[in-house]
Amino acid sequence: EKELKLARALNDRHLEAEALYLAGAMYGELKQVDRELEYELKALEIYRKEKNERSIALMLGNLSSNYIDRGDFKTALEYLQQALEIYIRNADGEKTAWIYRAMGDVYSQTNQHAKAVTYFQKALEANTKTETKQLLTASEITKSMAWAYARKNDFKNAFYAYLDHEELEDSIKNQDNRTFLHELEAKYETGKKEQEIALLNKDREKQQAEIALKESEAKEQKAQRNLLLIGCVLVLAVAAIAGWAFLTKKKANKILAQQFEEINHKNVIIREKNKDITDSINYAKRIQEAVLPLPSELNNFFSESFVFYRPKDIVSGDFYWFSQMDDFAILAVGDCTGHGVPGAFMSIIGHDLLNQVVLEDKVRKPAEILRYLDKRVTNTLNKRGGRQEYRDGMDIAICAFDKKENKVTFAGANRPLVIKRGAEIIELPPNKFAIGGSQDSSCKLFYQHDVTLQESDIVYMFSDGYHDQFGGSSGKKLKYHHLKDYISKLAKQKLADHQGVLVAHFDAWKGDIEQVDDVCVVGVRI
Repeated sequence: EKELKLARALNDRHLEAEALYLAGAMYGELKQVDRELEYELKALEIYRKEKNERSIALMLGNLSSNYIDRGDFKTALEYLQQALEIYIRNADGEKTAWIYRAMGDVYSQTNQHAKAVTYFQKALEANTKTETKQLLTASEITKSMAWAYARKNDFKNAFYAYLDHEELEDSIKNQDNRTFLHELEAKYETGKKEQEIALLNKDREKQQAEIALKESEAKEQKAQRNLLLIGCVLVLAVAAIAGWAFLTKKKANKILAQQFEEINHKNVIIREKNKDITDSINYAKRIQEAVLPLPSELNNFFSESFVFYRPKDIVSGDFYWFSQMDDFAILAVGDCTGHGVPGAFMSIIGHDLLNQVVLEDKVRKPAEILRYLDKRVTNTLNKRGGRQEYRDGMDIAICAFDKKENKVTFAGANRPLVIKRGAEIIELPPNKFAIGGSQDSSCKLFYQHDVTLQESDIVYMFSDGYHDQFGGSSGKKLKYHHLKDYISKLAKQKLADHQGVLVAHFDAWKGDIEQVDDVCVVGVRI
């Protein structure tokens, strides 16, 4: 509530929506469903105005949960359907599977069990198209599917669905749990066979009794009394067997219930750990975003600019750096080894070393900056003095812009510079070695280029994530020469429009294929 009040005072709509969403979630935990609904609807309204589709879909899912708590399943399904359309449009397989499963749960609760099974099957199909959390999600879906089959009295399919659930659960636990589940299955099969044997014995003894009864009709009364005695003994034997089977089954069920409770407890622990890890990485993302300059800072120096920055995972190994000194500014775009958490650590190191070299040591020439940066990255990664050879480093493009002379000086380590002059493309080649890595710094000679800029020139700097993306009709890489050709054909318009066109082209090329690397594209015009 305090965050919400401050966000409104700052007129920060994004922060206001975040505060409304989080506060609504807390009211939901407190079972204050009306307050929860009020806050979530307000958050949804802001996200719709911002056209933030992922956040809109998230809020629609939360609202469906609220209406399920109220018993309004029709409205819940409407919200789930809206969220589903967004996730399908954005090719988010994990969230699509989650929505299908939620819809299946709603149909199951409203006794539409056949429909529920259909949606659980859709959830499993969508889940196979995603790599993250696939086993855990599939486990939850098959568990819900087992309940749906059971409620429609289809116990055969319920049993097989539950076996699928157990198999998936087994895959995400340690070897001890897998052995334990196999033992349970063996005990179940043993008990089943013992019951079959008991029933066969009972049938055989019944047949013998019928034969004996027919023979006794021709015998004397004494034989009839003996037959009656035998019949009593058989009844007692059957009763003893049935009693023994009942006690054995009761004991086995008790053990199974205890083991099932233990498995559920371990599942809760695993989910909590997964949530803690995800929350930590999301917090690291906020730290990384705080380190990067705001895109609007570039407009304080350049007449126009844009930044297309999209991590492959939550955090990124790509970064950009900017510093202005009156009519002189330095802009850099770096691509660190790896992506995700390791790449993010490298990007923080690169950002910090650029601060040291440019701001503290006051090095201004791009080639000199690369030379200092190469030595310090190597020293940072090998500061313990061990014999292990570190291959970690980064590719980077650095530009120094001089407004008075209308000139740009460029030096790059494995990353080129592209200047769009009308329909012409001017490409400045980089030095063919990376910053850091296993190559000796004394063997690296960095050189730089000087170019006088014209009024319409647009300078592009980028990592390799854009042109290395797989996609298109044949599922191949976009490639660097294709990107240059596409940039050359861009119409003369605002750079903000260039950003939108490049983002749309990337998404259209990628399609349903997973993003393979972090992406960072920066365009500026003096």
